[in-house]
Amino acid sequence: GAVLPGRWDVIVGIEVVYLQQFYPALVETIRRHAGPATRIFMSWEERMEDGQHRQGDFLLQARAAGLREELRFVSRTPFSAVCYGYELQLRSEGEDDAAPPVVYPPPAVRLRQMRIGGS
Repeated sequence: GAVLPGRWDVIVGIEVVYLQQFYPALVETIRRHAGPATRIFMSWEERMEDGQHRQGDFLLQARAAGLREELRFVSRTPFSAVCYGYELQLRSEGEDDAAPPVVYPPPAVRLRQMRIGGS
């Protein structure tokens, strides 16, 4: 398929991290098109596989590729599924690679501080 060239101002991914075999290609695509000022937003419904949360692996791969993540929201669908929204950004040149470990899902204390459901 054709690849759109250049850097993008905004990258939005919704429900694109449910198949782990595509994480490397997704991370590569984000890296290829993200510049220092690119706003990257990713959102997904929490999914489990063999009792384990899978989306943390995406965050680990993104971090290994030079991105940092910040949890922006947690919400609940009408069907009681938990959804997470993260903003990713390229790490700056020389920015410390020793970020705290990825904790996924976020700790319950943090979830209580956020507004779940509703507007």
